[in-house]
Amino acid sequence: MWWLVIPFAIVAAVFLLAVFGLDDWRRDLTKNWATTDAEASDEMLRPLRLPRTVDDIVTSVRQWVDTQPNWTLAEAQATGDVTEVRLVRTTRLMRYRDDVTMRIQNLDGGQGVLVTAESRSRVGRADFGQNPRNLKEILGPLRAQAP
Repeated sequence: MWWLVIPFAIVAAVFLLAVFGLDDWRRDLTKNWATTDAEASDEMLRPLRLPRTVDDIVTSVRQWVDTQPNWTLAEAQATGDVTEVRLVRTTRLMRYRDDVTMRIQNLDGGQGVLVTAESRSRVGRADFGQNPRNLKEILGPLRAQAP
């Protein structure tokens, strides 16, 4: 009879994570990507305008990634006036990898930079809200440094 407890506990844990871990049921159960959007209802998922340079942002991202156990910097590449920073976030439990791309570009007139980002899961049809959490996690420290 004890062997019934383990599957029940697993199903209950998954159910509780789904109920309490999803921010947007419609999005989190149907998409495996997220992107910043100026019209996003969640302010934390909007692009950032910062009074800094591209190099400052790239340096800040590198330093932050160095302190995070589940994040790695894949590459940073400048093409024209846009610098792309590609990161990989590995989930803790299942070790799934999500690709995160940040685009940093100078604003006209030396008014600082615009930072946009997207996160995309490599596997699955639904991310259960992980990709928006990735964006919040990577953009949060930059947002905290904004005046």
